[in-house]
Amino acid sequence: MILETISLDENTKIYKGKLGLFDKFNQKEYIDKIIYLKHLYPEYVSHPRTKFPGYQYTIFAQYDEIDFMYSEVKNWAKENLNIHLECMIKSWVYMSDKSNVYSGYHAHPKTQYEDRGIIKEFDSTFVTTYYLQMPNNLEGDDGYIYFKTKDEKEFGFLPKEDEIIIFPADLEHNVRLNKKSTIPRICIASNYMYFNYKDAKLNKTLF
Repeated sequence: MILETISLDENTKIYKGKLGLFDKFNQKEYIDKIIYLKHLYPEYVSHPRTKFPGYQYTIFAQYDEIDFMYSEVKNWAKENLNIHLECMIKSWVYMSDKSNVYSGYHAHPKTQYEDRGIIKEFDSTFVTTYYLQMPNNLEGDDGYIYFKTKDEKEFGFLPKEDEIIIFPADLEHNVRLNKKSTIPRICIASNYMYFNYKDAKLNKTLF
């Protein structure tokens, strides 16, 4: 995986390019798998949340396609960001169509996990957005992803299918709507949380 480096300012870089997933897996089959997961969340199918850009649901399935993406991203981070730590990854689907009426700036500096009512929060290192399917019938900046730096400058890009974008977790971003598209925009977003287990105090105790 070879990604282009784009400097938004002196301190902010993003990376974008082809993941290569379609060279190894079938795009239509992967879309079918992702849509199947959507039907495991009937509350979203019946009542899409209008304060978010489309349907959103966590990916719990161990698909070969997503394992491929994780491997490519982690290897890229080792080679290009010199990150050789262990990591946790949380991924979810953004699926939006022309009925979606909301899009706003947000960032992912923290990632939450919930287990038996206990919520644990971790610092995110970087975020990836992978474009499994892009909308059609685009006009103007429909379908663009925008980034906003700390000095309020905006940069917009129109993603391509099978493209991945990697950016800092605290970088604000939003997505333009798909007002006339006949197919949904399907994006797989992931938070990568790197940690050094050697820093932990692992002394054995009686409790």
